[in-house]
Amino acid sequence: MSFPLPRTALVAALVAGTFATLPPPAHAARHWDGQSQSIVTTFPSILPATPSAHGYHGARCAIAEAPPGASRSLGCRDRDDVLFQAVEFPDDQTLIDFLESRVLGPANHVEIEDGTTTNLREGRCPEAACFVITFDAADRSRFLFIVAKTGSTFGQLVQLWWPNADFTAVRAS
Repeated sequence: MSFPLPRTALVAALVAGTFATLPPPAHAARHWDGQSQSIVTTFPSILPATPSAHGYHGARCAIAEAPPGASRSLGCRDRDDVLFQAVEFPDDQTLIDFLESRVLGPANHVEIEDGTTTNLREGRCPEAACFVITFDAADRSRFLFIVAKTGSTFGQLVQLWWPNADFTAVRAS
């Protein structure tokens, strides 16, 4: 298996630890741009409401290089040094084509809070455990998440990050 993004995108950032490591600069926008806001609105319990706020597990996020075919990507680092990337594609077929061009483990179908299904696939990236999450619900079917952590096993990463991840479209209180 290989990790689903080119080395120039998330893997390089993962190994070098280059994105979402520091708070946004003082001149950071108070609001996400329109493309980024689309992702944040879809996953309000995972992603921070503004570029200067914190998301799931205390994550700090910023606009990241999008993988081939994607519209926008936000890269995040949480308080446990888990890196995750939320990616939006222009349509379902572009996301499917992207996934089919990568070698990933089989889809593990998992029901989430709102009764919809996610698909969790193990990936492999250098010196890290990682997985990809896609969604069957129509309102989330153009999105995927890539989650990775150095110095971890796949099982440890899933246990650390997955249990409380809320992918529903309602912001947690």
